[in-house]
Amino acid sequence: YESSFNNSIFNLNTSNVSNVNMDHMFANSPFNQDVSNWYVNNVTQFRHMFEYSSFNNSIFNVDTSDVSNVSMGYMFGDSSFNQNVSNWNVKNVRNFQGIFVRTPFNNSIFDVDTRDVSNVNIQGMFIRTPFNQDISNWYVNNVTGFGWLFQNSSFNNSIFHVDTSKVSNAYMNRMFIGSPFN
Repeated sequence: YESSFNNSIFNLNTSNVSNVNMDHMFANSPFNQDVSNWYVNNVTQFRHMFEYSSFNNSIFNVDTSDVSNVSMGYMFGDSSFNQNVSNWNVKNVRNFQGIFVRTPFNNSIFDVDTRDVSNVNIQGMFIRTPFNQDISNWYVNNVTGFGWLFQNSSFNNSIFHVDTSKVSNAYMNRMFIGSPFN
């Protein structure tokens, strides 16, 4: 680890600030403390926040309804994360790339709804995960990046309907390579 930090931490409340950036906050650390009481509704950058960490604890609620251009790229990549995130409101997230890549994640997940955002990237979200949850209710018509979405994962479940007629250059390369999807 680049950091040995794994202590109880302050209660975070972003209600009086804007455009909060938490990039790499606990990356490469053994951090695994409860952060469920954090208020993060004004955070726009969660990229790599817990990447390469031991984090698998109670986590904050996410509600992106009042912010824009949110990125969660590799937020939990290569970590121990496998918690329920079904109550997250991610309607303004534009980048989910690799959010759960190479994690044990196979838990209840948020609904993706891209009606109000464009050029959304979900590439590699579940690469090398045991993820196998129903995502048939996802609205992904404004997603442009689907590549490697389930590469080498366990995914073989109900999936979203795709209509990319209103986007240009939708990328779907190797979406299911190495998965049992049928």
